[in-house]
Amino acid sequence: MNARRGGTRTAATQAFDGYGPPMKDDADRRAMVVGTGPDADVATALLERRGARVSRVASEQEALRTPVPDVMVVDEWTAEVADHVRRARASGVDVIVPAQLILEDLDLPVVAVTGSGGKTGTSHLVASILRAAGRRVAMASARLANAWPDHSLLDGRADDAEIVVAELTSTHLCFMRSWRGPMVGVLTAFWSDHIEFHGSLAAYESAKVGMLDRAGRVVAGADSALRRRSGSAWVVDAEFSILHPVHRGAWIDAGRLWIASGTGDPSPVMRVDDAPDGTHPGSLIAGAATAVALGVDGPAVARGVRACPAPPHRMNRVGEWHGRVLIDDSCCATPRKVIEALRRCPPGRTVLVAGGRRRVGGRMVHRSLEEAAAEHEALRMIDATVRAVVPFGDAAGRFAGCRHAVGAQPDLGNAIARARDLSEDGDTILVSPMYPVTADERARVPRLLRDPDAPASPHGDGS
Repeated sequence: MNARRGGTRTAATQAFDGYGPPMKDDADRRAMVVGTGPDADVATALLERRGARVSRVASEQEALRTPVPDVMVVDEWTAEVADHVRRARASGVDVIVPAQLILEDLDLPVVAVTGSGGKTGTSHLVASILRAAGRRVAMASARLANAWPDHSLLDGRADDAEIVVAELTSTHLCFMRSWRGPMVGVLTAFWSDHIEFHGSLAAYESAKVGMLDRAGRVVAGADSALRRRSGSAWVVDAEFSILHPVHRGAWIDAGRLWIASGTGDPSPVMRVDDAPDGTHPGSLIAGAATAVALGVDGPAVARGVRACPAPPHRMNRVGEWHGRVLIDDSCCATPRKVIEALRRCPPGRTVLVAGGRRRVGGRMVHRSLEEAAAEHEALRMIDATVRAVVPFGDAAGRFAGCRHAVGAQPDLGNAIARARDLSEDGDTILVSPMYPVTADERARVPRLLRDPDAPASPHGDGS
């Protein structure tokens, strides 16, 4: 822990004291921090430094029993339709997340990456490219390699940084309305997703658009429907496209990554096949276009891409087993991402493991009309492209109508074991759940894929 400046506070938060300049904005305001753990500790410490009177509650239920404050801090897994959030907002309370406090405290230029998919891969590529260009970059490493701004940014890694790369989800952004916004905002892609956290597609879209409206400059897809619909106020500095060249930004043509600065001739940067295994083409061009917006040249882009392995659990080829290609895409928790995964696998030679949990935080997932339509499209693609689908968990019933579905399995471990039994030499075994799975389940996927003797369940008893 790096204490850059002095100062003491409560015993629970003094480990994070001394970060950032003293702030007066919250002087004498009553603040409530909901939750436990290091991010909640950081939020408490930073608010106290601003002069706020901070109280802590451990749960949403406790927050509902507590008088409303002037400002409430919730974690990024909180739904904006949650009862304690609705009550707070109805009373005029400013509801924020620790990420906002952390970015404000660092007071550095921010490249903020958002979108319905590709955020993590793009964030890592941007950071790697900037480092290859000699820039001093700070980026957190939250759970599952997400680049969410968390407490780790205050452990000293940002002391000498000149820029922060931050991945911001919709459940960050819906609580960051009072944040001034990033230097560069990047929109990777947009489709209906995680509506259960927001209550409607319009609210989900608003969370993304609000950040891009406040960005100094924007990087977005040349063919983005959201950009056409909502981007009239955006200063689009660079763009990217899978389909065609762009005036300033990045695209793919004939298996090569190209960039154009907007002046002079475009230049080929590298072969797409030279990118690390698992690098998604969409993230590749979004990251390269962001590099153009930040003034990075082609050689540095190529060096940065080659130095940046794809984050774990996202179309990672984890090895082979008796001629089967083993792919861990266990971060996939939405229908659109399953569609993307299947497009990258051999038709008719893929054994898909899919399923997971139908509820997160007590709320049904993928139940909006838009997500239901996406699920229908995913199920049709599964019928058309896989040799077998092995469903598991609470969501197994969603795959019951698939032509190639086999018997439902109780959990992910048993489903992978069943997929191994069904597969043949030359097949791809793809774990791409379409519904959420736990972090513990996800962490075991590479070993379960590679080791046919690994126990199917965490307890080793097949249960």
